[in-house]
Amino acid sequence: MQKKLVKELNSLLKRLNIPATKVELHGFFSALAVVGLRGETINYYLESLLSDNGKIGSVALSQAMKFFDEFTPYVEKTPNFIHHIIDLEDTKVSVASHIEHLSSWTSNFLLALMAVKPNIQKSSQDMNEIIEDLGEIAKVGYDKELNDKEQKEMIDEVISYLEDISFFILSHFNGSSIVMKGNTIN
Repeated sequence: MQKKLVKELNSLLKRLNIPATKVELHGFFSALAVVGLRGETINYYLESLLSDNGKIGSVALSQAMKFFDEFTPYVEKTPNFIHHIIDLEDTKVSVASHIEHLSSWTSNFLLALMAVKPNIQKSSQDMNEIIEDLGEIAKVGYDKELNDKEQKEMIDEVISYLEDISFFILSHFNGSSIVMKGNTIN
């Protein structure tokens, strides 16, 4: 599923003709998925958020909807879904690029989250802390004090945290228990 999803994400980017990377679009769609957007609501947000003028072609919108319909269950059921798009095992990608991807993913996740749930910080103290954390993670940069191995370990920990808070947000908006990485969240 992971390779198929990345291939479809790249294809969708070309069809939508928007200036974004697959990592950015993944972060954006992840936020929409975890807040529980479905049906006409997601149609509205995809149309308004994916274009400057509020209108993308009906074919492109239909393809984005189809992709989102497949993407949502993947996010909901895959504990390490961010690790699939920011693959730390890929030796062709530099540590600095991984850090840039982490920042880009988080920025777009936060952008979409705040666009569809502008008052999310007011919903609970936990949610307020999560939004603050996301803002800090979005600003992350290369730490010259750490070697590449330590940088990758830091990235891995941050990605795991992002996956955990994504499942927390999913649980918060869907009012159910979610099993993540072997732990149940209520």
